[in-house]
Amino acid sequence: MVTGVQTCALPIFLCSCISVRPPYLQKGDSVVIITPSSVISEGSMKNGIKILKEWGLNVIEDPKMYVQNVNRAGTPEERIASFQHAINDPTIKAIFSARGGYGAITIADKIDFTPLKKNPKWLIGYSDITGYHLAFNKMGVQTIHGTHPNDMGNSQTVEGLKQALFGGWKGITIDTNEYCIQGEATGKLVGGNLCLISAFISSEYSIDTDGAILFLEEVNEYTYTMDRYIHLLRLNNKFKNIKGVVIGHLEGCAPGWHDLSPQKMLYDFFKEYNIPVMFGVPCGHAKPNLPLYLGSKVTLSVGPAESKLTFVDE
Repeated sequence: MVTGVQTCALPIFLCSCISVRPPYLQKGDSVVIITPSSVISEGSMKNGIKILKEWGLNVIEDPKMYVQNVNRAGTPEERIASFQHAINDPTIKAIFSARGGYGAITIADKIDFTPLKKNPKWLIGYSDITGYHLAFNKMGVQTIHGTHPNDMGNSQTVEGLKQALFGGWKGITIDTNEYCIQGEATGKLVGGNLCLISAFISSEYSIDTDGAILFLEEVNEYTYTMDRYIHLLRLNNKFKNIKGVVIGHLEGCAPGWHDLSPQKMLYDFFKEYNIPVMFGVPCGHAKPNLPLYLGSKVTLSVGPAESKLTFVDE
């Protein structure tokens, strides 16, 4: 069972550095679609753009959206300029990444994210877009870890994103499973794709997990590779004061030669920390891909039958 819920889990821990939630969207708001990572085809965008327009949004397609430079969407200079314009333009209320792929780490340090402090706006995406989530969250602005306009064919995914953008998305409930670890915690939700979080570990946008609840998802990796990423985070003290963990889709992830399953590896690692772990949240590289407010205060409650992640408006 998976549902959007509104709950009141009893807080045990609290992270004091909660980010600002941008204004919810309204009909008539202008939103822009950019391609800051891999190249996208025009045909794959038609359904997503149609849906956004049906929501009453003024959808702006970046002029460089379909430009190709090898496997990326234009030159680094073109991608930087498009992203910077989207950040700087006060009339744009949300920035959608057309897709993930690869490229965030090549330009993130060349974009000025500081205007977001005075003019917070939504960023929506996942996968490679994790790098940009880290940057927005570092500026104190909440973001939406959610689907891209090129992948809006699942009804649960689309409805969840609509609620997250227009208000009304309260949280996620799943059935507790064998990899969940019971307990309760409250903190700031941070995270995204495990590989990307690890890639940015030595940058100015290194993830801040102090007093936080960490969300992780992954795609098409072997257990030993994921284990390497996890221990890279450990060696950088990212689990020193962590309050809880939420594990999303591990789509296509599998044991290597004579190895544990990714699920068992993560369970064995986090059980040593005596913190709640909500395992199998439908977020990331599979369907449904439900939205998460990264940077938001959340309560995490993992019980014997149900596990709940609840977003707290502040």
